[in-house]
Amino acid sequence: MAVVVVGAVFMTTNNNKNKNSKDTTSSLKVPVDIESDVEEMVVEEVGEAREILVKGNEFKFSPASISVEKGENIRLVFENIGTSSHNFKIEGLGISTATIPGGETDTVNFVAEESGTYNFYCGVGNHRALGMEGELVAN
Repeated sequence: MAVVVVGAVFMTTNNNKNKNSKDTTSSLKVPVDIESDVEEMVVEEVGEAREILVKGNEFKFSPASISVEKGENIRLVFENIGTSSHNFKIEGLGISTATIPGGETDTVNFVAEESGTYNFYCGVGNHRALGMEGELVAN
């Protein structure tokens, strides 16, 4: 009788253990090279983009003028070197970074599909009126 009770306790304990443990067998069925998959995704997203760094603070951008080629793939990195929160917006292209605090960066990728001159500015409060603007020229 004791053997049956021990056996029953063992089976119950084993069943509870299986209920509380995660089933990882489905994730082990197909081997995945995570590093190469992530690297491939980043390469596809960025492609052959030219990186442009724009720094912003109270109340200006550097550089204040940017030139790109029509159809060129651009990776624009906005770095807020000021103490107030700022963002970077390109009027007419629908491009905008997040509003970020001082010491932070945000990146946007875009292609200027049309030639022209586009104004960029900080859209926070009255920062644009205080001189935080510039121009992007697409040739």
